[in-house]
Amino acid sequence: MASRKRGQLSVVMHAVADCPPAVAALRQQAPASMKELSEYDLLEYFRTQSYFTEDDVKFLVDLLDQYAPDSAAMKAVQKYAGGASAAKRANGTEAGIATGVAPADDPTMWGITLADLLDVREKAHQKARQLGENFADWTTTRVNTEIVVPLSQLRKTSYALYRSPKGLKASVFVTHAWGEPFGEFVTCIDEAFRDRPDPPVLWICTFALNQSDAATVSNQIGSSDESLAESPFARALKGASEMVVVRSASVDVYSRAWCVCELYFAHKWKFDTSGQIHVKGPNSHALETTSCLDAQCREKADRMRILHEIASHASNIDAIITRYRGFGP
Repeated sequence: MASRKRGQLSVVMHAVADCPPAVAALRQQAPASMKELSEYDLLEYFRTQSYFTEDDVKFLVDLLDQYAPDSAAMKAVQKYAGGASAAKRANGTEAGIATGVAPADDPTMWGITLADLLDVREKAHQKARQLGENFADWTTTRVNTEIVVPLSQLRKTSYALYRSPKGLKASVFVTHAWGEPFGEFVTCIDEAFRDRPDPPVLWICTFALNQSDAATVSNQIGSSDESLAESPFARALKGASEMVVVRSASVDVYSRAWCVCELYFAHKWKFDTSGQIHVKGPNSHALETTSCLDAQCREKADRMRILHEIASHASNIDAIITRYRGFGP
């Protein structure tokens, strides 16, 4: 089956190469540094991307179906696939496969599996090796830049909805700081859930949100006059049954404003008093005494919005933070 998929991908890509409008459409979605590549090198770029696998035949078929539905290229694809109905299956119009990735309106459905997360780690490890870099030095921010952002820009959606176009209901909300080493972060999650008979579906903001660009992220988070309770973070947390706090020796998770905000809502909805919060990672910041009001955020407007929400609850939040900083290993 795998060899057939690889063969189908090869046939479809050759067909796209013979369809100038489809190549032009593909070129428009390439990063700026790749737009001037030859047709062959452009297609080779997409084929070898860590997120562009043989399972993405339908994406290329979409291009042919849109720009050259009656062309010899499309007929070649249909012939290889065993007729029009098989071509439709490759294109996602049958067999329950979505033809396009439409963003879900419900943030609770923006989950990924543990297997998805481990797959991202492997892709990031391969990318670091290709660049001659040490994967141990890659933070979540770097993984977002190298793996998630290009995919979001190409597919106009989040990593989570790319992997599961119909959405996956998240059962575990993960709070963490992007400055952590990504490999250590994944290890914490893997160790927490690998032995469960039914692995959870994880809500991790890096993969849940469409990371195409700053404006897209900002639009998903909402404007300053909207309640934070309506943000995707809060809505996903409220719909989850558990929360995992992932600490890191590299950065205090509670030096980040969004992590403080998530803890505030977890406390508000009694996650911390009902045994629904699990703390993982080293307690390297156990002696930190900074207040939640000192937490920082990349976007100043987001920080002010969060501080406005939590200011009157700061003493309670600080007490919980002190406990979580010092708890465990």
